[in-house]
Amino acid sequence: MPGIVKPNREMLVARASMFLAATFMGSVGLFVTYLTKGLGMQVFAAVEFRGLFGLAWVTAILIATRRTRVIAMLLRHGRLVLAVTVTSVLTIFFYFITINTAGLAVAAFLLYVGNLIAILFMRIFLKEPMPRATYVAYGLALAGVLVLEPWGDASLSWGIFTGICSAIMLGCINVSKKLVFQAERARAATGVASDPIPVSELSLGLTWYTTLGLLASFSFAWVIDGAAMITWDAMLPAIFLGLIPTALAFTFFNYGLKSDKGGNVLIISYAEPVMASIFQVLFFGGISFLVLIGGALIIAGNLIALGAGDRGAAES
Repeated sequence: MPGIVKPNREMLVARASMFLAATFMGSVGLFVTYLTKGLGMQVFAAVEFRGLFGLAWVTAILIATRRTRVIAMLLRHGRLVLAVTVTSVLTIFFYFITINTAGLAVAAFLLYVGNLIAILFMRIFLKEPMPRATYVAYGLALAGVLVLEPWGDASLSWGIFTGICSAIMLGCINVSKKLVFQAERARAATGVASDPIPVSELSLGLTWYTTLGLLASFSFAWVIDGAAMITWDAMLPAIFLGLIPTALAFTFFNYGLKSDKGGNVLIISYAEPVMASIFQVLFFGGISFLVLIGGALIIAGNLIALGAGDRGAAES
């Protein structure tokens, strides 16, 4: 039917954007591994680099495309933008505490629960419909992440608490971003706004504020690890760390999230550990059978959610 062509095309672009975001985010381990293990840099310093060069790249994109006005225009939704920024900082803060206390595997698994929490928040607070098949899809995706992430032997008591906090904050990030998109749509729909923010500018603007928050929050890294950071060997990979898994990844994620309905786009972000596994094979070699099983479960969850979203769109 002609009436559903445009929504389907928009959803296809949103899903492609989310997949690109997952791919770029999946590459972050390559840069962080080189900076921390190859150069002996502290993890907090790598995060600071991510904020610094991510902000630099996004600013360059805004200047080159003459979209710097979005930085000021987003202040019309100041509280929501602040919520996105603050929850991003808190997510990273709790995430790194979990890594230090319970290990990377536990931290990563608990962080991925944030996407499920986001769906619950959207269902409860935004009253978004969620097909029953989506529950099955998220169960498969969660099982896939569990298989992909081997649990370590570190103490789980405090780590589980901070890990759950990081997941809750991640859920808040996703909901806050959706509220920004909805607020701008509502403002434009009233006819009062003569200068609506285009989608591409809105996504870049949110990314700019997120990277600014990262830069400010981890600035103490220069005091702790400044000697290792100010070297040519560190600067080059740090520049690409700011571009690929940060500036580009955040922008594509924001763009995809705006069209999410009941989690049918957000679930594609679960492709991140799959892409990270592929990068593992390409650059470090070797992949376990459990990784293949986990990847298959995640892909199955994606297909179920995509099918449920298509049926829901056709019926509405």
